[in-house]
Amino acid sequence: MTAVTQVFYNTCVTVWKGAKMAVKAKRIKCARCGERETVTRGERGPASIYCDLCRDEVKREQAALRAQAYRQRRRLST
Repeated sequence: MTAVTQVFYNTCVTVWKGAKMAVKAKRIKCARCGERETVTRGERGPASIYCDLCRDEVKREQAALRAQAYRQRRRLST
C-alpha cells in the first residue's frame, strides 16, 4: 500500500506538436519524505509517488540494484 494522499485531480487538454494531449495534475504526498507536491503527467503512464528529490534518489538506488543483480547473474553463469 502506498502513502499517496490525493487532494485534487485536475485535467486539461493541451496541444503539443499538432496533437491534442490530456495533461493531468495531481497533488500527492511523497511516499518517502512526506512532502506535498503537485505532479503532472501526460495521458499515458502512472503519476509518480515521489517528490523530485526523492525520485532521483530512488532511480539511482534501483539502477544500482539492477546492476548488482546483473553482475551476480553473470558471475553465476561462468
